[in-house]
Amino acid sequence: MSKLLVIFIATGQQGGSVVESVLGVAQLSKEYSIRGTTRDPSKATAQELAKRGIKVGKADTASLEKAFGDGHTYVHELNHGRALADAALAVGVPFLVYSTLPHTGNISGGKLKNMGHVDGKAEVE
Repeated sequence: MSKLLVIFIATGQQGGSVVESVLGVAQLSKEYSIRGTTRDPSKATAQELAKRGIKVGKADTASLEKAFGDGHTYVHELNHGRALADAALAVGVPFLVYSTLPHTGNISGGKLKNMGHVDGKAEVE
């Protein structure tokens, strides 16, 4: 039985790159089945993933624990990192890959402000 790899926002650049990487390597595609989330599972990009055998679901806070299910490894690119981390802990996720960035406000000595998701990612970490 293959391990389940859950990729949050699988239709985005980063998530899509992970999908392509896993599907493009025979050993990985045998070892893992993929569950991808997206903001809108009815969009064409999500439907294309489904045609390739990927289980696609909606990425929202209420769906996080359901998306984790019995997954083995998780790849994330989502601004709601705290909710994701809380859901991962709640269901006992063994591995969570979180894409982060440095806190630009801190490393710039306060010169760069209001950096939105950039600083938010650092704060989640």
